[in-house]
Amino acid sequence: MAGLILDNVVIYVVLTTIRLFWRLRSKRWPLVKGTLPSATLSTWLYDCPIIRYKYSVEGKVYSGSYRRGFWLNKKLAEKLAHKFENLKFIAVRHHPIWHSSSYLWEEDQRFKGPFVEE
Repeated sequence: MAGLILDNVVIYVVLTTIRLFWRLRSKRWPLVKGTLPSATLSTWLYDCPIIRYKYSVEGKVYSGSYRRGFWLNKKLAEKLAHKFENLKFIAVRHHPIWHSSSYLWEEDQRFKGPFVEE
């Protein structure tokens, strides 16, 4: 049992490190308006909202996904997934040269105001 818990902790730490790497990397990337095909909650190893999005750069459509794990806190994971479900549009950061590389910053989103579904 302790091995399974340790495995989950290692996976959580690795995925969080990857997310932080992408966040630092995308700090100065340009923003575009994207759409949100789905926002679901995965409970595979721990509660994790999966936000799938699409965006367009120079007439070409790209897609991506954003995941954020919540260790032992399903209510916060559900709350984040629900916040994204209510958005009409989202702000997506994309690499200035390789447009298929993208990242979502929660701070870029307008959870209240004109982008919210009414």
